[in-house]
Amino acid sequence: MAPTAFPPHRTHHRERVSTESALGLLQTYLAQTETTPYLHPDARLAESGPHLMGEEDGGLALHHLRRVEAGLRGERLGDLVPQGVETTDDTNGAAEGSDKAWAQNGADPPPSEWEDMETYARAQSIAEGDLGGSDVRDRGIGQVPPLASRLASKDARKAGKKARRQEEKRQREAMRQRERAMEE
Repeated sequence: MAPTAFPPHRTHHRERVSTESALGLLQTYLAQTETTPYLHPDARLAESGPHLMGEEDGGLALHHLRRVEAGLRGERLGDLVPQGVETTDDTNGAAEGSDKAWAQNGADPPPSEWEDMETYARAQSIAEGDLGGSDVRDRGIGQVPPLASRLASKDARKAGKKARRQEEKRQREAMRQRERAMEE
C-alpha cells in the first residue's frame, strides 16, 4: 500500500495586535469592501466573477465590523448613562451609589438585575388553577411510585418480553419447517 500524502498546511501563530494596528487593518478592509464584492460575506461566485447577493452595505456581518471599528476609534455606542450625567467609574453608572447621581439629574436609574427575595419566593409558591383549592400533590397526580412497585413492574415487563420473543421464535421455526416440507 502506498503511503498517504497529507495536504499542505500552514500553521498560524497567535500574536497580539495593538489597538492602532487592529484599527488600521479593519479600516483598510472596510474601505475595500465598498469597491470589491468578493470581500463581502454574502458574495456569490458566478461565471463572470463574484456578485453581491444581499444588501449593498454588507448586511449584519459588516455592520458589526463597523461597530467594532467605531469602538476601536474610541466612540461609545449605546451608553446607559443619559446625557449630562457624570460618573466616576467606567461601568456606565452601574456601580453602588450611582442611583444618587441619577436622581440628582432627574433621570430614572437603570433597572436592577436583582429581584427582591420576597417577590421571588411569592412567585415560586404553588398557584391555584383549574383543579380548585386543593394541591395537585394531594390527589396523587405526578407522584413517583415506590421503588418496590417499580421493580415489580419492570420484572413483569421483562417476563412479558421474554414470552413474546419465545413465541416469535416458535413461529419462525414452524415457518422454516413448512418451507422445508414444501421444497421436498
